Amino acid sequence: MISLYVQIKTIIFSLLYGVVLYFFLEFNLKFLKKYSKIYQFIILLLFIICNSLAYFIILQKINYGIVNVKFLLCILTGYLLSNFVSNSKKE
Repeated sequence: MISLYVQIKTIIFSLLYGVVLYFFLEFNLKFLKKYSKIYQFIILLLFIICNSLAYFIILQKINYGIVNVKFLLCILTGYLLSNFVSNSKKE
C-alpha cells in the first residue's frame, strides 16, 4: 500500500508530466512534418519509448515504480487540459 503523501506526490507529478508531454509532442510533431513517413514513424516510436522510460525512471524514484491506473489517468488529464488551454488560446 502506498502512503497518502506518496500518492499525492505521484498524482501531482503525473499531471505535470502530462502537461510537459503535450508540449514535447507538439514540438515533435511540428519537427516531423518535413520528413518522410518512415522517418516520422521511427522518430515517433523512439519519442514514445524515451518518454515512457523517463516516466518510469522518475516514478521509481518517487514511489518505487508502482503504477496505478489513476496515475496514468492523471497523465491523460494533464495532456487533455493542456490541449484544451492551448486550443482556447488559439481561438
